[in-house]
Amino acid sequence: MLKRVLNQIKDLVTYDADREFYAKVFPDTLNQVELMRFRKMSKADLPRVLEIESKGYNYPWKEAIFHDCLNAAHYDCWVCEDTENKMTAFCIVSTAVGEATVLNLCIDPVMRKQGLGRKFMQHVIDTAKAYYKNPNQFEDSIRKIIEED
Repeated sequence: MLKRVLNQIKDLVTYDADREFYAKVFPDTLNQVELMRFRKMSKADLPRVLEIESKGYNYPWKEAIFHDCLNAAHYDCWVCEDTENKMTAFCIVSTAVGEATVLNLCIDPVMRKQGLGRKFMQHVIDTAKAYYKNPNQFEDSIRKIIEED
């Protein structure tokens, strides 16, 4: 069980260096979207997040909303980067009571129509499945809190 959890964590934070190598040596073998990697968003990412957000929406979220999301207990904030560590997309997901709700997903307009949105959504789904592997996880947590009081 522990090995499976560690492998899921490893899959979330690592990427295949061989793929990156082959993409540089044989550029026609992989497209750039296949090389994108995901990581948790930090406050240092907000200037670029706000830039992507303003390009993507007529009524973009304000910076304060992103700060609230980063500080919220049940929100997952992700960014997607290319091989040169340039952020190309971000996603905010609310996770609670066995559900995951995408609140905001924005792809830099220059990266659209290449499958990055599909790849990002698959990442969100895989992460939510790993998090909610035990459907009673939330109820068990609540029960422990109630029993402690």
